[in-house]
Order: sequence, then C-alpha cells, then structure tokens
Amino acid sequence: MDLGLAGKTVILSGGSKGIGRAIAEEFAREGANVAIAARGRPALDEVVEAIRAAGGSAAGFQGDMTDAAQIHEVVAKATETFGSPDIAISNLDAPDARRGSSFNLSFEDADFDEGHNELVMSVVHLTRAVLPGMKKRRWGRLINIGSHAAKEPHGPPTQMILSNVGRLGVVGLMKSLSYEYGKYGITANVLAVGYVATDLALGWIGTHGLDQEGIEAGMRKTGMGACRFGRADEVAAVAAFLASDRAGFISGECMTVTGGMYQGTF
Repeated sequence: MDLGLAGKTVILSGGSKGIGRAIAEEFAREGANVAIAARGRPALDEVVEAIRAAGGSAAGFQGDMTDAAQIHEVVAKATETFGSPDIAISNLDAPDARRGSSFNLSFEDADFDEGHNELVMSVVHLTRAVLPGMKKRRWGRLINIGSHAAKEPHGPPTQMILSNVGRLGVVGLMKSLSYEYGKYGITANVLAVGYVATDLALGWIGTHGLDQEGIEAGMRKTGMGACRFGRADEVAAVAAFLASDRAGFISGECMTVTGGMYQGTF
C-alpha cells in the first residue's frame, strides 16, 4: 500500500531508540524525510546512519524535547534541512517510566510539574512550532505516542501516577486541536500503546520484580488479547497509516494499540 508519504517531512521526538526508532525507520522506508530529535548523540547518529545506509533520508538533531527553546531550535534546524514539517510525532516518556511512582504524602509538587512538562507541555511546544506551516499548506498530521494508561490507568504494583495523570492531558489536548484545526486539513491523534518489547519497557517491569515471560503467561491465563508483547514495528506501522491521506478522516481519536490487552469497549 502506497501511503503517499514520499517527500513529506516528519519531525519525531524521542526517535533514537525503541518505538521512536522503529517509527523513524518506517517513515524513511515510505520515502519521507525524517528529522529525528533525541538527547543522546551516539544513539541519534546510529539510527540516522542506519536509515541512510538503507537508502532513506534522515537527519539527527540533538536536543531536550521537553525544553521549549530547544524544541523550537530543533524544528528550525529541521526546517532548514528538509522544509517545514508536514508531520509531527511526539514520543516522550513520563519520568515515572524510568523510576516508577505512586501518590503519597512525600510526593513533591515538583514531581508533578516534571511529569506535566515532559508529557503535556512538550507536545504543546512542538505543536506551536509546526502548526503555522501546516496551517499555511492546509495539511498536517499531529500524532502522540502515548500509553494505554490514558484509558486504563496503571495500578499496583506498577502504578505510575505521573503517567496516569499526564497521558489524559495529552488526549484532551489532541482532541481540542482536532476541533480547532480540522478545517485546515490537520488531524490530531493519540496512539495509546500497551506492552511493547523495548529496552525501556523491559527495564521498567524488571524494576517491579516482573518479567516479560511472566506477564505474557498472565495474559494467556486470563485470555487477554494476543497474549504477547507487541513489537515496535507494529506500532510504527499504525503511526505511518495515521500520517497518510488514507487516514484523513481519523482525528481526535485515542486509538489503543495493545494487542487486545486493553479490555474496555471504548
């Protein structure tokens, strides 16, 4: 299926590892120009080199995509390289994806501020930077790689209060953007992703005394969907479809990509 992404410019935050890297590689295979932003230079250089070696078009921009000034600087550099982004994909983790969290009396306001900045304000700043060009062209795609916590918040033993709170905020933001900018041919959607076998996810469950095999065994016992972890490339394929013209009638959605693990009907 030709998704019509050839020649489009996509800017992707958190694109050097895991799901982000898979998305970068998927869009490059579709012929898009991929501007990848990440904090770490070595991993960033590695994915750019891999894409170029496979014949794709990519450039890496080092920056903290939770910092407004750095976000605008990265978008400006990407625009100089490939032209104004047609597609913006935000893919950042909450702080508690790295350390875990629960609501307790010792939890500081600064922790909630950090979670809100990383999950919500990072998307706000990226959106502000790319919307003028999309609006001018009357075409654009805003996609957030989120978590199934937006529909089914994490509970014990892996409760992540910052993710539970922040992920919902992004859904509200993207829904609002779909209302306001749909008339300009711009769609805004969230992918609410379940367990995917990335280094970050496996490390996170390991800190809670769990492992992939044990979780998958529990899925089989309770008949939860595909009964396995997803692959990063499976998420990337959905993101590429959402960015295409074929998905032009999909906007304001929080779409679960969990292999059936999420058991709600809505």
